[in-house]
Amino acid sequence: MNQYFLSDYQGGGFQLLGTSHLVALAIVCLANLSLLLLRSRRYRKLRVYVGYGLVILLIASEAAWQIWNLWTGRWSIETMLPLELCGAMTYISALALVTQNTVLYPLCYFLGIGGAIAALLTPAIGMYGFPHFVFVQTFVNHGSIVTTGFYVAIVERYRPKFKDILQLFIGFNIYAAVVGLINILLGSNYLFLARKPESPTLFDMLPPWPWYLLHCEALVFLVFLFLYLPFAVQNIFCKKL
Repeated sequence: MNQYFLSDYQGGGFQLLGTSHLVALAIVCLANLSLLLLRSRRYRKLRVYVGYGLVILLIASEAAWQIWNLWTGRWSIETMLPLELCGAMTYISALALVTQNTVLYPLCYFLGIGGAIAALLTPAIGMYGFPHFVFVQTFVNHGSIVTTGFYVAIVERYRPKFKDILQLFIGFNIYAAVVGLINILLGSNYLFLARKPESPTLFDMLPPWPWYLLHCEALVFLVFLFLYLPFAVQNIFCKKL
């Protein structure tokens, strides 16, 4: 059992779109589809349990990640601060669920879903295939972030506006600029602003640094538009009625 927590795991590396990867993605999809049931009034009490269940998964998975890195001697200020998008969204998502602060809902929906889905499709976990702790933690944490985004839209009935996209895009760029300064001070690579990740990811399809940063800018905005599209269509349809 202890081998599944070792940093030099020899049980087989992660295989992109391998069986374990596809099963994990299917579980996340089913979890999110099940949120549709919570729209019914008969499951009103269950909504509360699901919401706090997500909080527990978010905090527990993040705490476990920090502890594992400390235990294996991998913890460093250059890599473990919650400055990565999904690292920050772990705390923001938990706070949004606990406080039900609607100001945080756009972040959960656009940044949470957009960022975490990319991490689920191409997780940068290298040698750590299923059932190693890193594999499980990665999919539990990022899956919970995605589910929180859909939870605020489906259960809490958050309805984004186009101005939310513009505000988030500007805010995210300001955040990235601050993180970029921190990278310079620490010699770190938060948000992959200094270089691409070493493991195979969607970044591999983009040009070299610094040009891939411009492509990321466009991709972020396109992802925001794609997530907003269902609500834009709904608004047009409702106006016609």
